[in-house]
Amino acid sequence: CNLSHPYLRDYILERRVDYDIARKYCQEVHYCIYGKHYYAISFQNIEGGIETRNKFSKRSIGKKSISVIHSDTGHSKRCCVFEGFFNMLTYATMKKWKIDYGICIEDDCDFIVLNSVSNLKALLPCLSEYDYIHCYLDNDAAGVKTTQHIIKTYPGNTIDESIRYKSYNDLNDVVNGRIMNQKR
Repeated sequence: CNLSHPYLRDYILERRVDYDIARKYCQEVHYCIYGKHYYAISFQNIEGGIETRNKFSKRSIGKKSISVIHSDTGHSKRCCVFEGFFNMLTYATMKKWKIDYGICIEDDCDFIVLNSVSNLKALLPCLSEYDYIHCYLDNDAAGVKTTQHIIKTYPGNTIDESIRYKSYNDLNDVVNGRIMNQKR
């Protein structure tokens, strides 16, 4: 259903993501596990599974895979690759608010979200249709290793954009001012 629960809205705003951006790309899901009822922000992947997130948990429902969102102008020859959907939402927010800290690129791009670096194998074939691959992965060991693998597979097409936020672990940390190795 539409993203409307006040606690989910507050969580989105707490993460400094534009609520209208979140509503454009995400839904609200209610589910039950062992008789307990939960609700979360949901983001669909290409296999029909969903990634869910709220203030207290992050999980997958159904098959885990990547998510692909084509630009508003249709399929682009450029894509931006993100590790998680909150980083993709943060990027879209930065572009909308025009406060990109020199991070966003000018052109419209398709968005591809790994939903986990373990989905790299599913990602690689999808990247073959792009002339430019902009990697906005985390600045941790797993994100760096994944970016290096993409660069090795598509050496002439891939740009490591994480250098634009090298003092931060990810894009959402940039807008929240959380520098790496700083206590939260």
